[in-house]
Amino acid sequence: MKTGITSSRMSIAIGLAAAREAFKTLSDSLIQYLNAQKIPAGTYYVAYCPMAKASWVQTDKTIMNPSMGKGMLHCGQIKR
Repeated sequence: MKTGITSSRMSIAIGLAAAREAFKTLSDSLIQYLNAQKIPAGTYYVAYCPMAKASWVQTDKTIMNPSMGKGMLHCGQIKR
């Protein structure tokens, strides 16, 4: 997992679009790591937003989309 590299990208991102792209990469790395560790279902949820074409990890089933801003906070679905 390349967390150091992706979190560095977030810290130096210039603009919201670049920060969101870096967050997408970080989220993908985290999801791969959690899958590899075989963390039990229900401990976390993987959500997906088709508009942002991005997945993220959250701790409950209520969608809180980090990719689309306040206007689209609940856009997405739980994938796992």
